[in-house]
Amino acid sequence: MEHKKRISGMDAVRSVAAIIILIYHYPNHFGNYMTSVPFATILGIIYDYGLYMVEVFFAISGFVMFYNCYDKIVNKDIQFCDYILKRIYRLYPLFLITTIIVGVEQLIIWINWHSVAVHTSNDIFSFIFTIFLMNAGIITRDIGFNGPAWTIPCEILCYLLLFVLIKLVDGKNKYWVGCGALFIIMLAEFVFPQMNIALFNSITARGIKNFFVGVLLCIVYEMIYNTRFRNAFALISLGIGINTFGAILAGDENIMVSKGGGNNNICFCPQCAFVCNSY
Repeated sequence: MEHKKRISGMDAVRSVAAIIILIYHYPNHFGNYMTSVPFATILGIIYDYGLYMVEVFFAISGFVMFYNCYDKIVNKDIQFCDYILKRIYRLYPLFLITTIIVGVEQLIIWINWHSVAVHTSNDIFSFIFTIFLMNAGIITRDIGFNGPAWTIPCEILCYLLLFVLIKLVDGKNKYWVGCGALFIIMLAEFVFPQMNIALFNSITARGIKNFFVGVLLCIVYEMIYNTRFRNAFALISLGIGINTFGAILAGDENIMVSKGGGNNNICFCPQCAFVCNSY
């Protein structure tokens, strides 16, 4: 099987996005960041809009997953269990470690000051849902006290959807996957937030939409793979796609919760007393 070359442009975009997201979360430690956080004048735009870099990460993930896995799935070189377990092995260890560290920190803060830091969902049930990847729109709406890691359950859901989509068009032209990806993008933009149910809701819609934007971009990229400007194309296309589907269509109201999704306190499980308190 031909080994595909690593796309250096993707690594560059991912590095910049990671730095911006790190800076974006910095104000969580300072309350009113525009008056107390260092370099607020210089970095204010990142503090306000750096969260859109999450769209970048999901788009890159969709691009890379399709780029690396489409042929393997179609040719049956990788089975479902191996496919999903490999993804979990790459994501879950660091996720679990950071979740435990944050949990210990929250416990220390509670014991000493009877308070919580940043996210208010710090009970044992929230912890259990989090470590089993059932939070952040999968079973509950609660993103838990390890808030920035809400993307991990959504990322795994996107992997599952991609595998199913590729299998549905198994043996056919890969561009049928593009049609399916476009359909999923439309569902994530206009339908899932209104459904407001487990797996398909305003939280997971954010990741699903941009993940499959990345899939579409990869299909277009492979159409011009032999051109000398393929890396530049990848960078430009990511920027255009994320801006279009992330900022223009969704708007600020769909960053974590869609205003059009009805009652945003609706819960997916019986334990609504502790899973709906973070919004």
